[in-house]
Amino acid sequence: MNKTIWAHLAILGANVIYGLNFGIAKSLMPRYIGAQALSVYRVVGATLLFWLLSFVGKYERVERRDLLPLAVAALFGVCINQNLFLKGLSLSSPIDASIIVTSNPVVVLLIASIMLGVPVTFRKITGIAFGILGALFIILKSHSFELRSENTWGNILVFINAVSYSFYLVFIKRLSDRYQP
Repeated sequence: MNKTIWAHLAILGANVIYGLNFGIAKSLMPRYIGAQALSVYRVVGATLLFWLLSFVGKYERVERRDLLPLAVAALFGVCINQNLFLKGLSLSSPIDASIIVTSNPVVVLLIASIMLGVPVTFRKITGIAFGILGALFIILKSHSFELRSENTWGNILVFINAVSYSFYLVFIKRLSDRYQP
């Protein structure tokens, strides 16, 4: 099988896991495990997996000058992202959280235009508008998205999570240009 097919299958698999994440994590919290503990387990599990994979193939050395930016990226992309997402999800509903994170492309575009000078083009705005219309369609069709007062704090945390992850995506761009995935 060629690399393009493998790449598309990997993206599909990642999206399926991401989509299942909301329901599975919510079903675990807080009955079986707290949000903070689940976050720690996920990070430690991923760390062990990457550490084990490092024995299998070649890896690149990270230059000393990139260690601090990598730590900042880890702070926003893993620590803040995972903790706020899981805590917010535990205080909200999977539907609310999944709809709120659709704000990611908008926030990424805003941050990228400020930090990297990325132009805000008609095509990008059109793409985001279609995404927003899709989210609104789901909301209006299902009648399940509710900004109820008991979900407010969770929804706020999920939105801050989306902003943190968006910052990470923009911030990591320069590093990802220098290193292989």
